[in-house]
Amino acid sequence: MEYFAKLKLVAVCVLALSVLQGCDWVKGRMGMPTADDIAKMRVELHRKDSLEQAAREKALQDSLLNARPKVEAVGGYHVILGSFKDYRNADAFAEYLEKKGYSPRKIELKRDYMMVSLGGNATMQEAAAQIREVWELDLCPDDVWIYDASQGLHK
Repeated sequence: MEYFAKLKLVAVCVLALSVLQGCDWVKGRMGMPTADDIAKMRVELHRKDSLEQAAREKALQDSLLNARPKVEAVGGYHVILGSFKDYRNADAFAEYLEKKGYSPRKIELKRDYMMVSLGGNATMQEAAAQIREVWELDLCPDDVWIYDASQGLHK
């Protein structure tokens, strides 16, 4: 009978320990985090994650603003081969023209379009001659046009 009494005592102790281990009062006395401590840690972790996410979003927005191409002063008459809402398309078209041996310029319009030109010309006649040259090379579409920088439509 003594064996069963000892076994009963061990079982009661194990049961008491498992019950007490889930008790916040016991956890507090043992230096373990209580349910309130864990809830506070979760709130703080969520707050830190939110701040980090906001910081990442701000950095992304700043990098997108800074990624806009810087355009030098625009003057004269420009043969415009394309106008793009998506600046990546303007970049790709400018690279294409560079591969063909041209030195294209990107001109940003006030309405957030990017024009791609073959470069500035001092006179309208020079720009018209450049259009005829480009048409003969079959380099661009038929809707090529001349932008007069004095109109001030660019940024």
